[in-house]
Amino acid sequence: MSDPSPEDASVQDEGSEAGQVVAPSEPPPGVGRKLLRGVLVFVGLSALGFWVLGKLLPGFWAAQTIAWEWPSFLGAAALILPLWLLDALRYRVLARGFDLQLGIGRCLQLGFLFHMAAYLTPGSAGGQPLVAWYLARRGVPLPEAIGIALLKPLLGMFVITGLGGVALLLHPNPPPGLERFLVLGAILMLVAAALVGVLLFQPKRVAAGCAWVFGHAAQLPGLGRLERAQGALTRSAEVAERIRARGLPFLLANLALTVVWYAVGLLALGLIARSVGIERGLLPLGCDLGLFRALAIYAPTPGGAGLAEGGIAWLFGPERALALALGWRLLFHYAEIVAGLAVLGHTLRSPRAPEDAAHAQE
Repeated sequence: MSDPSPEDASVQDEGSEAGQVVAPSEPPPGVGRKLLRGVLVFVGLSALGFWVLGKLLPGFWAAQTIAWEWPSFLGAAALILPLWLLDALRYRVLARGFDLQLGIGRCLQLGFLFHMAAYLTPGSAGGQPLVAWYLARRGVPLPEAIGIALLKPLLGMFVITGLGGVALLLHPNPPPGLERFLVLGAILMLVAAALVGVLLFQPKRVAAGCAWVFGHAAQLPGLGRLERAQGALTRSAEVAERIRARGLPFLLANLALTVVWYAVGLLALGLIARSVGIERGLLPLGCDLGLFRALAIYAPTPGGAGLAEGGIAWLFGPERALALALGWRLLFHYAEIVAGLAVLGHTLRSPRAPEDAAHAQE
């Protein structure tokens, strides 16, 4: 039988028990074409960003310097595997809060799928549905799958926004006009904290409010399927209650792992910057890297394509923008896109595990 669609992971099959939510049985049509289109858009927008820079900055292409310092670049490449393992550990620790035992290999696959989908969809919107679909495909009950898929990026958004704010405050010479992002960053961090807090401490009210909205929206033409998500909302509220029962240490452990993951990523990015000849003091470079990661994460384009390239030229200078962007994309994006596509292809060819199978996985 064909595989379920990540977009339709909350559909209730006919003949199932009342209120039981299971993953649908059919994959989305044309998934291969959609993925190919996403890759082309991602790469194309990156190229478009440099084309725009060439038009806006006279002599941009003539000024490009690509001279790799290979020890630093190889040092950055050596950090990518630990970075992937840390991301997998984040999923594993988070799953423990849902009383799930996920092996490190399974969590690695989750990380590849999330980042691949995030890089290929606007605003990184595709990562969470694909993670929820994959977990449901591997036997995780749908509400727990949705909880893991949503909570991890929310914690990440909170951490990177805070790191960006700290970088802006500590920067000895911030770029002109960047001060306005301090206010924006503070607002985004408060929003992320509020979302996490509301989901954890008022889950039943969130479920009731969403059910009310979905129930009314289902009466509109073309939105009748939303009503079938209410069973998942009810069970998701129960899952959130269990997460809250874990207490503050559980949240702090996940936040600490997120901070370490971003720190290792910044170290790898710093080594890439050094490998292309960007020489700055530790504090200015660290602040620029933190600002760049915070700005790139909120770019509305797939994987920040186009806008991130402009941010590199703005923060690090146009002369080495092409080399830095190529190194960053190669190690941080292209490798995970290839790995994510491989995991997705394998998953689509594999049979679906029965629900609750993940409670016994190791």
